[in-house]
Amino acid sequence: MSVFFPQLRPGSALQYPLRKAVSYRTVVHPGDAVTNLRSADDGDRRVEWSLHLRGLNDAELASVQSLYRAMRGSHGEFVFLDPGGNLLARSEDLLAPVWSKSVGLSVAAAETAPSAAEAAFALQSQAGQSAELWQSLALPTNYHWLLSVYARAAVPAPLTLVLRSVHGEQQHPVTLTQAWRRYWFGGLWWPAGEGIDVGLRLPGNTAAEASALQLETQTSPAAYKRTTTANGAFTQARFLDDELHVTTLAPNCHQMNLRIGAPLAG
Repeated sequence: MSVFFPQLRPGSALQYPLRKAVSYRTVVHPGDAVTNLRSADDGDRRVEWSLHLRGLNDAELASVQSLYRAMRGSHGEFVFLDPGGNLLARSEDLLAPVWSKSVGLSVAAAETAPSAAEAAFALQSQAGQSAELWQSLALPTNYHWLLSVYARAAVPAPLTLVLRSVHGEQQHPVTLTQAWRRYWFGGLWWPAGEGIDVGLRLPGNTAAEASALQLETQTSPAAYKRTTTANGAFTQARFLDDELHVTTLAPNCHQMNLRIGAPLAG
């Protein structure tokens, strides 16, 4: 199993202030005495988060310290879930291979999209059988998850948002209208494990349009973030500090500042 940065407080992805910086390296190719050719070094793009953690209880502090010791400070790599990111890849390309679909579901580009997105897709299930579109993710099952989607239908139609793991399945049925609207649901349901499926389910002979799917570790959805090949899970993250500086303000109340960095893919 992968090693993940702990979810400190279920349903809370971050604390403010949060600082996120992206750095790029430029390679200079010397030319003549006047001109130089400059190009971006795509292999050296990095992202860094500065986390200001306040009000940590003893268990939350211990979980960070335990990970830091296991990683031997800045030497080991773990998975860090971007607190302000979308954990689904290809959020506006439901035809991409990262999305799986059941037999009997057709997916095609839609003519219109919600204002939050650039593209949407028409979903049509065959008569007599329900159909599903989903994305499988190597994420921990014991985190608080939130799935959101913009959807509509030409005539009122049912749609079910689905979160699933080896421990079970959670569903949230909604009724779509002609107007684009954002629907969401989430919760903390399962014990520790790895691997979740995130998707949409249509009953038989149903047409709907969907766009801008997003997965987060919050109780209510943040502004939608479009993703392409990469999502908000950074698998080569490291601590950037040589030691942890913890301030204890009172019994069961601690604070610390952390810096975490990772290569920026995609």
